Amino acid sequence: MLDNTVVVWTSEVARGNTHSWKDMPIMIAGSAGGAWTTGRYISYSSAQPMANLYVSLLQTFGIDEQSFGDERFCTGTLAGLG
Repeated sequence: MLDNTVVVWTSEVARGNTHSWKDMPIMIAGSAGGAWTTGRYISYSSAQPMANLYVSLLQTFGIDEQSFGDERFCTGTLAGLG
């Protein structure tokens, strides 16, 4: 079933006591119809806006968008998902 699906599991904040968004863990299950390689752990060396994940999802499913939400906080797609 997950061969053609993407399930995104996350929280609104990384740490509940400080409401920090830095180093927020996100779990993505499914290969998006074979577009993404599964079974990996990806860690980005620099902070990435959450909007970048959403743009990556949109583009993976054929929706040609370059930003999501406030354009000031979206820098493009996430590298390494494919």
